[in-house]
Amino acid sequence: MFGLKFRNLFIVLFMILFMIWFGLSAGCSDSSSADDTDSDTSDNSDTDSQKDDTDSQKDDTDSQSGDTDTSTKDTDTVIDSDVPVDTDNEWGFEIRTPQSRVVSCENSWENTEYDWTTEDVDWLCSFDYDGTEGVIYIQNTPTACKVIMMESPIFTSAAAQIWTKGNNTVEELDDAVYDWGGNHHNDSLQFTFNGTIFKYYHSSFGFGWRSCNTMDCIQILNSDGSVKEDGCGCDRALPIVCKQIQKDGTYAELTDDFEVCLGDSCLDKK
Repeated sequence: MFGLKFRNLFIVLFMILFMIWFGLSAGCSDSSSADDTDSDTSDNSDTDSQKDDTDSQKDDTDSQSGDTDTSTKDTDTVIDSDVPVDTDNEWGFEIRTPQSRVVSCENSWENTEYDWTTEDVDWLCSFDYDGTEGVIYIQNTPTACKVIMMESPIFTSAAAQIWTKGNNTVEELDDAVYDWGGNHHNDSLQFTFNGTIFKYYHSSFGFGWRSCNTMDCIQILNSDGSVKEDGCGCDRALPIVCKQIQKDGTYAELTDDFEVCLGDSCLDKK
């Protein structure tokens, strides 16, 4: 009888100990799971935070990029709008006041690229060929630069027009191109009028093959660029006069003040 009671007591104690052990194990498991869950939540929170930071940085970058684009457009607007224009001239041209421009120069020798400030180069020139007399006006805006020892601007002709006597009207000139003329600045102007290709150039060059006058004569060109009729010899057979528009928008009268350059071989033929 005593043995039976002892056995029953042992079974009860075993069951109590088992229940205590099971309860402790379950508690540890829940705690560990909760910690893991909290850790995952923390990781997700960190990830979301990093994502928010990345998105914020991206938004800042986009904002800065947008500001840069706007600044560039604004700069273009400042340069090209509100430029004083003279319309009070006898030919009816809209003569602008030349502006400063910033262009990009690439030095292939030194493998460098940099910004360079230069000016518009606009001209008023006389026209006299085959019985037609008049005046031409051309706007030349620097848009690029090439470097061969020193900077030479490359131009885009923004406007090219001619006024002719008798007609008293302004007509557009085709295919107008102004060339700075390299380091020696032996510049030229080429355009097409009434199907003829004209080149305004120089008839005199001094020491070092450098012109000492503004463009002063006409060459008639073939379609391949070769000279068909040369009015730029020593006799200056096809003379013209060119005056550059000054920085304040003024210009001199189209008076011929040509002189043969010192050191020109044409002097020996006088």
